[in-house]
Amino acid sequence: MTDKNDQNGSLISKAKKGVDGFGRKDKPVVSIENLVVEQGFNVRGIGLSLDEYLEQPHVIEHIEGLAQSYTNGDYVPPIVVKFDKESGKAVIRDGWHRYKALLLCIERGVPIQKVEVAEIKGDEATQQILMLQSANQLELTPVERAEIIHRLHSYGFDEKEIAQKIRKSVTYVADMMKIYDLQWENKNKIQKKESSYATALKDEKKANPKKAKKEKKKKKLVMEM
Repeated sequence: MTDKNDQNGSLISKAKKGVDGFGRKDKPVVSIENLVVEQGFNVRGIGLSLDEYLEQPHVIEHIEGLAQSYTNGDYVPPIVVKFDKESGKAVIRDGWHRYKALLLCIERGVPIQKVEVAEIKGDEATQQILMLQSANQLELTPVERAEIIHRLHSYGFDEKEIAQKIRKSVTYVADMMKIYDLQWENKNKIQKKESSYATALKDEKKANPKKAKKEKKKKKLVMEM
């Protein structure tokens, strides 16, 4: 029986057919050139410039550790991708740091041509939830988590539905929405680890008492759900 997904074009079907740049061992593998990053999808370093994010010590350490693992042939979880039939590319959905580590390896002359990937076929909401819940990545900051929660909300899910999807409480989702609504200046401080999100929320509450009163009323409604 022919898989319907393979008829529409997928990484596995390309790997089976031996399409240039794609291959298969136990799982699909893709050449580095066929991996692409979609602008605006990744929430990493949101509120910071790319250079500001990449210059943070913990990010440098994380990418370097991944690069060493690739160089030594140690196990690194597959990069999760969404196959784009139009461009014929594998669009990264989880594994941005791993991709950066691979580029670093290539820059250093490490002979890596292909990397193992896992294909995700879900909708945009499924892909956002994967980014939020993945255990294979550097932990997301509160600001980055809040961005994903907001994206899910923009897809039409209410706070209760989001809570069910990400297996968190409605209160947690409401708190993330508050972090999303913070001024960029406060988000930037959180991202740079110059302030905790609790302090940022407290400072904004003092600066905007009317907004805080409105949020208190909303929280009461959430708690009564």
